[in-house]
Amino acid sequence: MKRSASRASGLLCVLLAAGDPALASPPTADPWIAPSGSGTAMAGPPAPSVTEALERALSDGWRRLRIEAECRVEGRMARVEVFENGVAIWNDERQLTLSREEVRSLLLAFREAGFAGLRPSYGGKTDPAPSEKQPPRLTCRVALSLDGARRQVVQLQGGRQSDELRGLADRILDACRGKAVAGIGAADLEDGLAKVASGALAPEVLQVLVSRRPEPRPGTDGARGWVLRVEGRIASLEGESVRGPEPAEVRLDDGDLTSLARLALEGGVAELPINLYAEEYTDLVVKVLDREKRVQARRFAGMTRTTHGEAQGRFDRILEALGDRRQRWLAAAQPSREP
Repeated sequence: MKRSASRASGLLCVLLAAGDPALASPPTADPWIAPSGSGTAMAGPPAPSVTEALERALSDGWRRLRIEAECRVEGRMARVEVFENGVAIWNDERQLTLSREEVRSLLLAFREAGFAGLRPSYGGKTDPAPSEKQPPRLTCRVALSLDGARRQVVQLQGGRQSDELRGLADRILDACRGKAVAGIGAADLEDGLAKVASGALAPEVLQVLVSRRPEPRPGTDGARGWVLRVEGRIASLEGESVRGPEPAEVRLDDGDLTSLARLALEGGVAELPINLYAEEYTDLVVKVLDREKRVQARRFAGMTRTTHGEAQGRFDRILEALGDRRQRWLAAAQPSREP
């Protein structure tokens, strides 16, 4: 599972067909990061333009930031994400940290490349023989989410290319490539969860998905179920009790996220069977960097709640705790303004 919401093989696409929206080092103790409380609702004034957000960030600093860059280099995709506190994730494998000035230099690169004025996409114009037609391959992508402003530009193989976009992507990747060599990884999921719980890895590397849907049968038509996604510091909530048709989002603090890592670690999620019993269609995915565990629970033929004994009990307790957290975060949430 790649971390970007645009990744075709991503967790949310695999389990939920969630679509293609545009888009760690110790917790945020640095003075240049504005503090946020537990369960902070994602609400505020109308989103600024990318140009406005960049100018404001370069002059006054920033509060929320996510930079994504990926490009095909020597036949392979290289990818990095950078967050407001300097935490960066290289190829979904290792965590590194940039200084405040290094992050600011990346924002300057966006301005110098004229990112706000670039077309949304470049390339993709090819004319192969009819028997050879294939969708054009992604060669480069850059996305910026900055204090409410969001923009993504992609480049496909063939046709007109943007040197500005490729140069910007290379600059972002080059700023992180060397540091990634000495970055922090996870030997396995248990090791990754332990590092998040202890603070050795930042919350940005943690992802959790719970999806619960009524089993299709007479009397359940129209029942929605619910979904909880945690990607780093953002919890996204859908379905049951969410006000309005859009997901609600809550920004989590370090305590929320280290507690979530401990819950999965102490519940032995890494050792759970891949199939367990549940009255509803239930999916659970826990991921740290590139280490993950997926569990599907259903009314599988020949399986009851006692089939897997103690493991089933641990799974049920994890789900109950995640459901309790969802209700608590939901009380603080507002409908998401994200597209």
